Amino acid sequence: MNDVNVSLGYAEVTVEANSAPTGGSITVLPSSGVQLNTTFEISTAGWQDNDEPFSYRFWYKVGNDAAVPLTSVSGQDSIEG
Repeated sequence: MNDVNVSLGYAEVTVEANSAPTGGSITVLPSSGVQLNTTFEISTAGWQDNDEPFSYRFWYKVGNDAAVPLTSVSGQDSIEG
């Protein structure tokens, strides 16, 4: 005969997710160009979020390669707004 010890337990986790910012736009100028030759300007306007300040990060991806962060002229890879 086998002696079996049974332990019962209970756990609960509540996760609160932040909603995405709303109401904004992103503009890229020029709308086309030559890679590594054309300087593109990315601008944002009108974004709103209850959890301010928030930051912007821009990435690029080619095919199945990993996403690579873009760096601003100032060397920053994020902009707080």
